Amino acid sequence: MTDTQKANTREPVIFRKWKRCGTIIAIFPAQFGSHELHTCGSYLHVGQHGACAPIGVIAATTPAAPSEYAKLKRELEAEPYCYQFQIFKRYLHSKWYAERQRRLNAITKETRAPWRYEEAAELSHMEGIKL
Repeated sequence: MTDTQKANTREPVIFRKWKRCGTIIAIFPAQFGSHELHTCGSYLHVGQHGACAPIGVIAATTPAAPSEYAKLKRELEAEPYCYQFQIFKRYLHSKWYAERQRRLNAITKETRAPWRYEEAAELSHMEGIKL
């Protein structure tokens, strides 16, 4: 991916607030969370990047207001992450599951690897392919 393409790429994100503690979590619905397609990427200030089961997170959180997620958003937009976001309010499981499947198919097609997430993930890191 060229710098121009990267600059024009906006990562889908959903900001939520945990009901129990009020901590803000960023859910990256189009990113892989683990070798399971029903998981996606997430980020917390403490703990940072990790996997989450988005349906469970949505159930245990409420939508975060822009003023509530502003600090976490700035953290993710700064070095070393440099995200540019497309912010979504709702999680539509079928839409994001299909997007993670599409990204997996693009990796396996590009690397000519058999359909196995572990191999695709390893190759994507070695070849700089964004999952």
